[in-house]
Amino acid sequence: AYLGCKLHGQVAQATFEDQRTITCDTPPSGFGFTVLEIMVLPDAATPIGFEVFMPPVVLNVHPSIGTASGTTVLHVDGDNLHESGYCYFGNEQTSAHVVSSALGLCITPPWSNERRVGIGMAPRDDPGFISSYGTAFEYIDDLMISAVSPETGSENGGTTLSVSVNGLTDGARYSCRIGTFFPITSYNTQSDVLTCITPARGLGIADISISGNDRDLSTINTATFVYQVPPKISGIIPKVGLSGSRSPIFITGSNFVNTSSLTCRFGQELATATFLSSRSILCVAGVEQSGTRTVFVEVSTNGVDFSEQRLLFHFAQCPSGSYCPESEAILCPRGAFCGGGKNFTLCPPGTFQPRTGQADCLPTPVGYISPDAGSMIPIICPRGAVCDSTGLTVPNKLCPPGHYCLEGTRTSNFTDFTVAERPLPCPFGMYCTAGVVSSASIAYNFTTPQQCYAGYVCEPGSITPQGVGPCPPGHYCPPGQQLRCPKRMYCPGVANAEPKPCLPGEYNSDYGKDSCQKCPKGTICPGFAREAPEVCTPGFVCDTEGLAVAGTRCPAGHYCLENTVTRDPLAIIDVAAIVDASPIALNVDNFRPKPCPPTTFCTEGVTTSIVLEGSFKQPQPCKEGSFCEWATGDSTVVSESATDVYNPMRPCTE
Repeated sequence: AYLGCKLHGQVAQATFEDQRTITCDTPPSGFGFTVLEIMVLPDAATPIGFEVFMPPVVLNVHPSIGTASGTTVLHVDGDNLHESGYCYFGNEQTSAHVVSSALGLCITPPWSNERRVGIGMAPRDDPGFISSYGTAFEYIDDLMISAVSPETGSENGGTTLSVSVNGLTDGARYSCRIGTFFPITSYNTQSDVLTCITPARGLGIADISISGNDRDLSTINTATFVYQVPPKISGIIPKVGLSGSRSPIFITGSNFVNTSSLTCRFGQELATATFLSSRSILCVAGVEQSGTRTVFVEVSTNGVDFSEQRLLFHFAQCPSGSYCPESEAILCPRGAFCGGGKNFTLCPPGTFQPRTGQADCLPTPVGYISPDAGSMIPIICPRGAVCDSTGLTVPNKLCPPGHYCLEGTRTSNFTDFTVAERPLPCPFGMYCTAGVVSSASIAYNFTTPQQCYAGYVCEPGSITPQGVGPCPPGHYCPPGQQLRCPKRMYCPGVANAEPKPCLPGEYNSDYGKDSCQKCPKGTICPGFAREAPEVCTPGFVCDTEGLAVAGTRCPAGHYCLENTVTRDPLAIIDVAAIVDASPIALNVDNFRPKPCPPTTFCTEGVTTSIVLEGSFKQPQPCKEGSFCEWATGDSTVVSESATDVYNPMRPCTE
């Protein structure tokens, strides 16, 4: 059998499919309604009505992206679109609503396996009618809003809205819908955050949606935005605060809302506000401010949009000499300095500050120390030390040897008499090592003066126990003293610790002698430590110097009064020399022995001319039968060796 299709005189061979179906490819022909002849024999044909379409062409689609859940309405721009056509998204087919041969509407099916698919149009429910896929459509994830910030804003619009969205695709273009306003251009500021600007709208709640193609809106977790009356400010108390401190500021106005986003702005610094009422709030300013400056103060109820009205607030620097821990300036305390910060600083060791409200500490003056931090008053330099420079924490020198230092000693130069607070010389008779604290001596306490060695002289300022040397002649030096040798004593040589008494036969009537004088002729010095001699004892002759006792009796035939200086009654005597040599008065008439008067005789040692019979210290009557001339002696008692001149007792003549 012969099978074929004939159209406009052109025959195309057909293919047998089954008893009821054949297929054939139509030959080229003009479009429109015509007759298609089905041929089973070359001369036998069955005519049927047949329409030839111009091939549909897809030129453009809008939008070119849509959500994975489908239902996006596409505007298809093309040519030869058929009113009963179909849309194909890859292999997925949906009905088309053809507005004209150049415009059709398609609804996207849900995403299956390819993100990007070709779009074609066909006049029948048969992919074979698709002439070509003229453009592409891209599926994006369904959008889900997770958060909106802020959640409130001004009815005047202009709020910068940050919308956190899950499902954003890099490079895609998104828009916002706020209430009935759509589309609103958005900006992808972060990978999952869109930024939209709210339009002006009346008070109330507006729904927020997101679109990735200006058509489809997010339907999962939609958010809301509350339009409010914007806050207004009219006053600020106080208008001046301290930089870097937490200054409480009261702001008055209207339309304040009790929300966690209630915020004050001081220049660029944000501060959380405390809601007091719809007309009053409290803010803490100045935490991050420094220096002196004037800033604008604004208020926001959502932390983003700030009031159109703004007032001036002045930040003042914490004054020097004060510290500002919070909102007030506190005078710097004594013992500290303040540079205008949040706290005061204690004066370091070596400095002090006796006054409040000071920016600096004073160096410790000469004569004082400041050992600890925070000194209000310096401490006077302690005894035994020298503080001769400023800024000392401890004394920098010990008192120099040979001196003692009272409190406040400010120089180690003990010869600088222009300074009263200088080291003072160690007392006479004492010596001082370094660091002596007073003039009072405590034995074996070497921070006090110590006694010099006995027999040595310690002038003021001595540094050793030997002082300036041994005690000089004529002096004695008990520990700590130098004394002139007293009367009756003598101090021979050097290093005398005590005086020595004059020996018998010597005397000393002056101070400071290194030897005693011998008693002169006519005198005696019995015993030790004589200040002056005594006259020679009557009945005796003191014819030599240095007699302790009178040892030579008056010659026989004579009597000797006191201060007799010779046994020879006829001796030539230098009277003036003897008188000058004696420290005591002498009777020059008594220098020589005196003859016993006639009718008497005198033995040796007679002391007077008065006769007293039986007393051999006095003249005796001449013996019976004898006569006695002047100076008669008794030969019976005169030693044979006596050379004294006297008259012998003679018998009476008839």
